[in-house]
Amino acid sequence: GKGHIRYNTELIEYQQDDLGVTATIINRETGTKEKIRSNYLVAADGAKSTIRQYTKIPTTGRGVVGGHYINIYFQADLSRFLKPSQFGWIQILNPEVFGALITVNNRDEWIYHVAYNPSNGESPEDFSEERCCEIIKKAIGVSNLDIVIFSILPWEAAEQTATRFQDNRVFLIGDAAHLMPPTGGFGSNTGIQDAHNLAWKLAAVIHKQAHPRLLQTYHDERHYAVELTTKYASDLLFSVIKKGVSTLNSMDHTAVTVGYKYNSTAIIEENSDTPHRMDQLELNGRPGTRAPHMWLKYQGKCISTLDLIGENFILFTGKDNSLWRTAARNVSSHLGVPINVYSISLQGDCVECENSWEAVYDVTSQGAVLIRPDGFVAWRTKEE
Repeated sequence: GKGHIRYNTELIEYQQDDLGVTATIINRETGTKEKIRSNYLVAADGAKSTIRQYTKIPTTGRGVVGGHYINIYFQADLSRFLKPSQFGWIQILNPEVFGALITVNNRDEWIYHVAYNPSNGESPEDFSEERCCEIIKKAIGVSNLDIVIFSILPWEAAEQTATRFQDNRVFLIGDAAHLMPPTGGFGSNTGIQDAHNLAWKLAAVIHKQAHPRLLQTYHDERHYAVELTTKYASDLLFSVIKKGVSTLNSMDHTAVTVGYKYNSTAIIEENSDTPHRMDQLELNGRPGTRAPHMWLKYQGKCISTLDLIGENFILFTGKDNSLWRTAARNVSSHLGVPINVYSISLQGDCVECENSWEAVYDVTSQGAVLIRPDGFVAWRTKEE
């Protein structure tokens, strides 16, 4: 069914039993309480997650690692200063003020981050609307600017990871599961990856296509990837502010974002003596890693292998794939799990544009690769 988004609504408590979760929500405007019964509860309620506190799952990590900041969300028409440049984030440094300007709509809504130092007696209370307007004017470099302040909120760069991402029928994702400094820009990616990993598993279990044990692989797969990313973001921050020595500077940013490998019962491992490298991006169809991109011609259009990934499992094969098609059809009807089969060859459903799929996915012409709905390789065989 369709999802419903409720605004001004807070989850205040929940109970779980063997069959599901009963949550109590309250409308903050009317005070009306309501009970909702569901199979599962996904805690995507941010850094101060009420649900994580309720689960009593402990966290590990270095805590506050990079100072204290004020987040000033404001309205001002800055278009005359910026034409025609577009940016997401810009650091402003001048003798009077030091901070970062972040765009909300690249026209008249912005966020300005400015640091404060509690050890010098500074506190969030020092940042009145008047002072924040002065800070923004100094940062922009003009004295006559119409500014409307929407909010002034303190925040701290922190490193914190929940020790478990699952409590029976409750799953922690995003900032509720892990906090990391903004260095490197990994926070949003990591939260979206959590959701991507969990969504297809929940769908499979709810549609009775998989045993609920599949849901345990969410923690098994994501926790390691998150710990690695969180540590890297902190190390980057330390190397910037010289608080410590970064041990990961040799790593590639893209490898941290998309190059990790999952290990769980939802991956059929290959017998390999070579460990997966994390210091550089190495995607070649190995089970547990992201399916690599290659260009294909499909139904008259040029697309990426990644464009075929989505709702169902996918089986990529070479040109002689009638046996694979039959096998996929049998497995699909036996398990009730849809599998899309694509033959990649000069005569197949998908025609190679630049690279040979055998080289990109490290298989022979008789090989096959099974890809999960989240785009990770579940299994590979190099021959038939």
